[in-house]
Amino acid sequence: MVPSGWAVRSALWRLHDSKSQRWTVAQGLPHDSVYTITFDSRGRLWCGTAGGVAQFDGVTWATLDMRDGLPGNIVRAVMEDEAGDIWIGTNGGLASYRDNQGAPVARIVEIQTDQSFTNLTALPMFPTGARLSVRFDSIDLKTISQKRQYRVRIVSGMKTAGELDTANDPREQQSWLSPTHDRQYSWLPTKPGTYTFAVQAIDRDLNCSQPATLVLTLSAPWYANAWVLYPGGSLIAALGLTALVASAKARRRKREARQLRERLFAEEQKAREAAESAAMALAAKNTRLEAARKEADEANQSKSQFLASMSHELRTPLNAIIGYSEMMHEELEEMGDKALVPDPQKIQAAAKHQLGLVNDILDLSKIEAGKMTLFVEEFDVAKLVREVTATVQPLVAKKANRLEVDCPADVGTMRSDQTKLRQMLFNLLSNACKCTTNGL
Repeated sequence: MVPSGWAVRSALWRLHDSKSQRWTVAQGLPHDSVYTITFDSRGRLWCGTAGGVAQFDGVTWATLDMRDGLPGNIVRAVMEDEAGDIWIGTNGGLASYRDNQGAPVARIVEIQTDQSFTNLTALPMFPTGARLSVRFDSIDLKTISQKRQYRVRIVSGMKTAGELDTANDPREQQSWLSPTHDRQYSWLPTKPGTYTFAVQAIDRDLNCSQPATLVLTLSAPWYANAWVLYPGGSLIAALGLTALVASAKARRRKREARQLRERLFAEEQKAREAAESAAMALAAKNTRLEAARKEADEANQSKSQFLASMSHELRTPLNAIIGYSEMMHEELEEMGDKALVPDPQKIQAAAKHQLGLVNDILDLSKIEAGKMTLFVEEFDVAKLVREVTATVQPLVAKKANRLEVDCPADVGTMRSDQTKLRQMLFNLLSNACKCTTNGL
C-alpha cells in the first residue's frame, strides 16, 4: 500500500504542496522499478524495488540486496511488525530483518599534500593554496565495503567530536556535505587559520558514527608577505622560479606515487571482495551438500522400509511351504514309504534356504541402519552340512561336477548364527559351481 502523497512506477515520486520530487537510481535507489513503499516506527521510508530494498531517513539512502542476505532482489512487499522487525517479501522468499542500532567507527587514515602524513598527531602547518587530500575509512563488520557511505564537514576553529555531533539538530545536519561512497576528500584552502576536518561513516542501517576529527593549521605562503619581496626582488624571483620548478617536479612524483597507492588500494579492495564472495559461495555449497546428504538419508530410509515390507510378504508363503513339507515328511514316515522321505526333506531344506535369503534382505536394511544382530543358537553341524549339500546338488549336477563331502555324522554341535553360516557355505559352493565345469 502506497502512503498518501507518494507515487511509484518507474521511479519514486513525492507530491507535496503542489510540488513533486523524484528519486531514481541516480539519487540512491537500487533500481528505478519501485513496487511498494512504507514507513517504519522510526519515520524511515522503505522502498521495495526490482534491485532490492532501500531505506531513506530524509537525507541518506541505504540499500539491502542478496549480497546482504536477502533471498531475492525483486521486492514487492515491505512491512514492520510490532517488535520492530522489517518483513521483506522477495522473489526468492520471505526475509525478516532487524537493523543494528550500533554505529560504525570512522577513522582518518592519511593526509596528502606534496608528501604523505600518517602520523596525524604531529602535523605541520600547511600553506594556503596547496591542495589537501584526506583519506579515511571505517570499522564496520556488518556493511560490505561497497555500501559504506561517508560525509565530511570543515568548520573554522578547533572543534571536538562532541561539538560536531549534530544528530539531534536537523538544522546543523545541512552543514554536512551529501553522503558518498568516496573514501577520500580533496580540499583547496584559500584562507589561513585553524580548521577542523570531520568525517562520519554511515552504515547500511543509516546509523552515523561519531565524527572523526583532524585539526589543520593553515598559514599564508611566504611570498604573500610584502616585506620579504621588497629587498632583492630579482633574486627572490629567481629563487621562486627554481622553487616552483622543483615543486612541480615533486608534485608530479607525489602524484604518481599517490596514483600508485590508490591503484594498490583498489586492487586490495577487489581482492578482499573476491575473498568475501568466495566465502559466500563456499557457504552456499555447504548448504547444498547438507541438503543432498539429507535427501540421501531419506532415500536410504525409504529403501529400508521397502525391503522390510517385501521380506515380510515373502516370508509368509515360504513358511507355508516349510510347514507342508514337514507334514508330508511325517505322513510318509507314518506310512513307511522311506523312498519318498528325502524329497520333502529337500523341499524343506530349499524353502528354509530361501527363507534365509529373505532374512538376508532384511539384514541389509538393518546393516544400513546400524542395527545388525546375530541369533546365536546351538545346532548339529552334520545336519547343516547335509542340508547345504542337498540344496546345492542341482547346481553341481548342472555342469557335470561332483561334490565330495567329508563330514562325520558324529562331528557334534556348535554355537553360532545358523542362518548366516548356512548362507556362507551355500555362497562358497555356488561360486565354485559357477567357475567349474566337468570338475575343472
